[in-house]
Amino acid sequence: MIDKILKKLQSLDHKNKTIALIVLSGFAMLFVLYIWGAYFNFIIAQYGESQIASQTTNDVGFFDKINNSLAFVYESLSSGIKYLGNLINGPKEYNINP
Repeated sequence: MIDKILKKLQSLDHKNKTIALIVLSGFAMLFVLYIWGAYFNFIIAQYGESQIASQTTNDVGFFDKINNSLAFVYESLSSGIKYLGNLINGPKEYNINP
């Protein structure tokens, strides 16, 4: 499928190739801006929350530290993915207050 699209683009004349380049670049920029907006909203949502450490003892073993770190990374990634999913399905409105 991609091969057919690329061959079709290659067979176009210079003027149409330029138009296709501009249109595809615009779509790529919109996609990057959308992802940036999602990241921006995720950071703003996290800014107001206080994060309290669940363990404050210093006698935690090596494997416990690794387990806690992996759990934190997994929780962060899963919450980020859930947030992006909710952002895609949610309203498309961004309120920025100074």
